[in-house]
Amino acid sequence: MAGCGDVDGVAVSVPTSQSFLTGVVDEARQLAFIPTPKGEIVAVDLAGGRELWRGAEGQRPLLIVEDRLLTLAVGSAGASVRQLALETGMPAGSEISLPLPVWVADREARLTVEAEIVPGGIGLVWQAWAGYTGGAPPPPAVRAASHKEAGGRLRVDLERAIAREFPGPPEPARPETVDITAVPPSPGGLAEARLGAASYSLRPGGGRDAPPRLVLEARDATGALLWALTVDETLPIRPPPLRR
Repeated sequence: MAGCGDVDGVAVSVPTSQSFLTGVVDEARQLAFIPTPKGEIVAVDLAGGRELWRGAEGQRPLLIVEDRLLTLAVGSAGASVRQLALETGMPAGSEISLPLPVWVADREARLTVEAEIVPGGIGLVWQAWAGYTGGAPPPPAVRAASHKEAGGRLRVDLERAIAREFPGPPEPARPETVDITAVPPSPGGLAEARLGAASYSLRPGGGRDAPPRLVLEARDATGALLWALTVDETLPIRPPPLRR
């Protein structure tokens, strides 16, 4: 996986069938779940350009399973998978703690997670790194002693709310998955996606006398604007931390 250090040390990979503008999408239901620079998730009805809900602060989209949005949360209490109702964003199942090392929640750690749907739940391949976080460069022995690295595979049973280690070493990211980070691009950036005949893009908005904002636009096959929706009204230079 690439780019895990770009967004507070966490990167997520999802199957291409669900990847959408750095979030995830249910193409059949025409629902998209897009993270914002503020650290929220915005649920959007792509058919009409309506915001359904926003919330899940400090989480990032992971996968859509049936009628639930699964999110990844990493904080002082550790890492967990949370289950939210697609239509409302309300809890739709138990929070499931992940058996990851305690130091993975440190701000200085780097964590990558690759998610996929498997029979009975989801599979996660994770890798984490951490190193020396002091001031001046330390002696080689100190640097070596402070280095941490771990990884593994987990099977998450959504109905029983249990995550267990799955035997075997971490597998490398597969070509059918794509690397995403759970925040939109910087104010000068641009993200684009296509579903059917429509194309979607995240663009910086605002003007000289208006505060910067992040706008989701939908266009038809001719390029005509179908609708535009403000996803976030403030665009910080750096995204807020996932870990809290």
